Amino acid sequence: MHVKIAFVGDSFCADITRKFCYPYIVAQELGAEIISSGLSGSHYYQSYYELVGPPEGTRHKMDIDEADYIILCITEPFRLPNKWGFGLTESVVLDYMSNMSKSQRAEDNGNNKWLSELPMSSRKIAAIMEDAEKYFFNIMNRDFHMAAQKGLLMQTDEKLLSQVQQKKCIWFPCFPSSMQGFVPKSGPMADTPLFDLCIKENPEYWLAKDPTRRMANHFSDVDNENMAKVILDTFSNHTWSGPDRFNPSVIEMGNYFG
Repeated sequence: MHVKIAFVGDSFCADITRKFCYPYIVAQELGAEIISSGLSGSHYYQSYYELVGPPEGTRHKMDIDEADYIILCITEPFRLPNKWGFGLTESVVLDYMSNMSKSQRAEDNGNNKWLSELPMSSRKIAAIMEDAEKYFFNIMNRDFHMAAQKGLLMQTDEKLLSQVQQKKCIWFPCFPSSMQGFVPKSGPMADTPLFDLCIKENPEYWLAKDPTRRMANHFSDVDNENMAKVILDTFSNHTWSGPDRFNPSVIEMGNYFG
């Protein structure tokens, strides 16, 4: 039987092709085909519909029924979901608005460093960024974003638990605010946010002191190997059947990261 693995989430699982990145290592060890990767900068709403099927206008790469293994990297709740499905974070919007003058935004030359993969004019992108800035700083209700995040996580867990053939799922919170206190039953969850591990192990990367350093999914080569070991050990050692299968369990990341 052909084994398939899905990486669902944000930039912590977006890099799947380079041989030193952990998704590639895990797939090679399992003999699995990777059928989905993370969406950098995107709200979890976008990742959720990657998993269960999209509403109109949302990108869709995989069907949950196809995956034997699922890795969930849950982002923070304060990103902006949108009908184009691309990443809109406060930092991306601030970067754009700080570095692009009004005259540059008005130029319809299609040349920009933020969203160059989109088939949009620079003028259209500028309008989106200007509206996003207004949302983040004049409109956004952070309590709503937190409540919506928890609801999406609950629906994700229910969907995974409802599968006729149970999936092997692992949950990784990417940030301290990712899970909003929710504890899934469909698979074990890491006890430490991935961002906390990255900032501890590679502070110079996150602080932009060494932006040329080779990184994948925000991890160094060594930490990509550590992440791969976490995943492979959990798939091997966790109880995936019987009455204990749905008892919430914790992955102690300190056993893998110094």
